[in-house]
Amino acid sequence: MVKYRQHKIRAVTYFFRNLWLLIIPVIRSLRNIKPDIDGILSWMRWAWPDIVMILLILGAGIVRWYCTYIITQGNKIIFAEGVFIRRRSVICDDYISCITLESGIFYRIAGAVSLRADMPGRHGKKAVKFVIRRKDLAEFDMTIKNSQLIYRSNWKSIFRYSLFFSNAFSGFSYIAVLIYHTGTLTLSEALGYFGFSPSVAVSIFALCWVLSFIRNMLIHINFKVHRVKSTYIVTSGLIFRKKAIFKEEDFIFFENVNGLVSNMAGYASMYASIRGHRQLLMPLIRVGKVPTSRYFRPRSIFAYIWKSVVLMLLLGVFTQNDYQIVVVWAVLLLIPAGWLLISDITSFRESGIGSESISYSSIYNFYTVFFNNRSIKKVRILSNPVQRMRKMYNAGLYLKNSGHYMTVRSGKFY
Repeated sequence: MVKYRQHKIRAVTYFFRNLWLLIIPVIRSLRNIKPDIDGILSWMRWAWPDIVMILLILGAGIVRWYCTYIITQGNKIIFAEGVFIRRRSVICDDYISCITLESGIFYRIAGAVSLRADMPGRHGKKAVKFVIRRKDLAEFDMTIKNSQLIYRSNWKSIFRYSLFFSNAFSGFSYIAVLIYHTGTLTLSEALGYFGFSPSVAVSIFALCWVLSFIRNMLIHINFKVHRVKSTYIVTSGLIFRKKAIFKEEDFIFFENVNGLVSNMAGYASMYASIRGHRQLLMPLIRVGKVPTSRYFRPRSIFAYIWKSVVLMLLLGVFTQNDYQIVVVWAVLLLIPAGWLLISDITSFRESGIGSESISYSSIYNFYTVFFNNRSIKKVRILSNPVQRMRKMYNAGLYLKNSGHYMTVRSGKFY
């Protein structure tokens, strides 16, 4: 039996996690400090409640760090946490579906690694998180020596992946708003209400996208998949390093995920569902069109586009409003509403259920899930009175550990 405590840097993160409660009054009071002994003593006389609270937050972080530890005993892992209410979780090795190891630049400098053990849970998954010292990692880590390299992503695919899936990619669509006029009010005047000029707005959107692009590049560059017998090891990252370890028998189903732009370009990301954990296997792959052998396909386009159409009509009405602040928000929301309309039309064309796959959408993302009959947990078929008259249904599948129904709306069986 071996006992492991978290790295001491975890106590620091606990401290800073709760420090935001006092950050505003502390900053405000620090502005009035005079740079001498008398000034500091005078500040401490009236700021002592904030100082005491900071010390209490620091002490609470240290106590929480001390009361959280892991005990390895044979093929079992005991995870203990809690200060006033102690909780112990006994986990068998076979119950863990995936172990993920992450280390950012600060953790690497401190010699720490963030460990996450995913397990099947009631709502899809549950996990145990622990920041461990690097020298204690041998109990949980697996080496990739003497392993078989089965996939390696080149820098071009990572570049395209970062280009398509950067979170601020839609920020460029907002630039179109800069040339949009609503009556006598231009966006230049409208942004003035927020204290921004058009050049500042463009710079902010561009900077957000660039930062997201750089982050995706650093996280996914040098993406590799190794195999040791029936165990897979996925490694990636340059500065932000990540390693995921899982077994072949824990695979539930595979899915391709893409957005509207990557869908038009014919690219997708391939993920694997692993008993409560969703793991990226291939950042970017070429995909073909949805197979035509779908035995359930949508037949009513209105069921897909009515929400986005109503939203655009409402925004169009608001742009004629006399209240300038309402016009600003209406104009800013017109672009994503139009993007949603295009996504809904694309979803209507490509959604469907086949013998071993289901294609559906969720807002701006498109999913194609590949499964076998053993992965199906529930099948749900619903219809309202209007759909029954037209012999249409909403068909949904609930796969093991998927966490939600994958639904194709207003379709017919063929």
